[in-house]
Amino acid sequence: MKSKLRSVLAVFVTLVLVMSTTFTSLMIVAADTDIGDYQGGAVSLIEHTHNYVPVVTNPTCTSQGYTTHTCTICDDEYVDTYVNALGHTVGDWLSNGNEHWHYCTACEQDVDKEAHTASDWIIDTPATDDTAGHKHKECTVCGYVVVEENIPAISAYMPGDINNDSKVNNKDLTRLFQYLSKWNVEVNEAALDVNGDGKVNNKDLTRLFQYLSKWDVEIH
Repeated sequence: MKSKLRSVLAVFVTLVLVMSTTFTSLMIVAADTDIGDYQGGAVSLIEHTHNYVPVVTNPTCTSQGYTTHTCTICDDEYVDTYVNALGHTVGDWLSNGNEHWHYCTACEQDVDKEAHTASDWIIDTPATDDTAGHKHKECTVCGYVVVEENIPAISAYMPGDINNDSKVNNKDLTRLFQYLSKWNVEVNEAALDVNGDGKVNNKDLTRLFQYLSKWDVEIH
């Protein structure tokens, strides 16, 4: 009697283990029934023909375009058909007192914005003995007139008298150096072009130094 009971119990335990394993396998398969197939105790993808749907990303002024192809079954994707960025569509320079820029009509943004780069003095009208002249500085990039000034008549100043004290000495050399170094100092504008070449730069400082050092040079 005990022997039969043990046999029945053993069979029952075996059935429970088999049913438990089968149930676990079914749960694995059920977890991915749309794209999976249970084989040898593991889930694998079902073989299928990709159904790729293209989505086009258009190029912009600064970014390239491309086409993304995505499979509607397994989400596999690849990218192709690259298109170069279009670049900005701009017209003439726009300017204000401090900077210049372009306006892109495609992306509707200001681009290439930067501060003006001033030129040396440009003589528009030279001064004469009795008539004032005119000069200006302009941006070397966009042509905007950064600053403009009148040039006093020649008879209205003493050549080399930078500080306008009716004397020509080392104080004028110092004042010219300060002016060229962008100090906020008062100067006699008409006397700045010491060497008479129509520009105001370090050559004028050198010429004034030579004159004060008794070199055989002319000043204007």
